[in-house]
Amino acid sequence: MKTPPQRDYFPILLQLTGHPCLVIGGGRVAYRKIQSLLQAGARVTVISPQMVPELEALATAHAADAQPEGTASLRLIHRPYAPGDLQGYRLIFAATGNREVNEACRQEAEHSGALLNVVDVPDLCDFIMPAVHQQGDLLFMVCSQGKSPMLTKRLRQELQQRYGPAYGRVAEVMGELRQQAFQDLPDIRHRREVFRHLIEDGPVDEALTLPPEEARQHLWAAYRQMTKQDET
Repeated sequence: MKTPPQRDYFPILLQLTGHPCLVIGGGRVAYRKIQSLLQAGARVTVISPQMVPELEALATAHAADAQPEGTASLRLIHRPYAPGDLQGYRLIFAATGNREVNEACRQEAEHSGALLNVVDVPDLCDFIMPAVHQQGDLLFMVCSQGKSPMLTKRLRQELQQRYGPAYGRVAEVMGELRQQAFQDLPDIRHRREVFRHLIEDGPVDEALTLPPEEARQHLWAAYRQMTKQDET
C-alpha cells in the first residue's frame, strides 16, 4: 500500500460565528483578514496604533456595541500590542511586519493555546490561509502549504473563470434536495443512488445552463422522478 505524502498542515474549516478573534495590525493586509473574519461571523478585535481609513469605516458599520450577541462585530483598540493581549481569543492574526512583535505573539500564543497566523512568516504560524474562490455556499480552496502564493493565486483565478455563479446556485438547490431526501429516503443506498443520478447522469449539468429559477425547477423535477421510481 502506497504511503500518502506527508502534509505540513491539516486541512479544515472552522466555525467562527460569535467567537472572539484578534488581529494585531491595522494596515491593508490586516484589513483583508478582518473582512474574511467578519464574513465568517466572528467577533473581531483589532489592536494597532494606526488604522487605515477603510478599517475605521468598517468598524463603524460593525460596531461591537450595536450588534446582536452571536453576530459579527468589530472593535478597534488604538495602541501597540502588549503582552497579555492574546488571552481569551480563539484565532489570532499578526499582521504587523515587525519581527519582534511577531515573535512575542508566537511565544504568548503557545502559552494561551490560541491558534496564530503571522502573515508571510510560515515558521511562526499554527495555520495558514488558502486562496479562496466562493460561489454561494460552494468554496474552492487552493494551498501550496506556503511554498508558492503566486501559484495558488493563479489557480484561484482559473477557478474563478471555470466555476461561475451557476455553481453556487446549483449547490444551494442540492442542499435543499439533500434535506428533503433525509425525510423521503431513509435507506442511505437509495439516497446515494438518487444523488449519483443527479450529479453524473445529466440533471446537474443541464441545470448549470439554465436561468436560476428554471435550474431549481429542473433539479427538483429530476429528484421527484427518481424518488417516485424508488417508491414503486
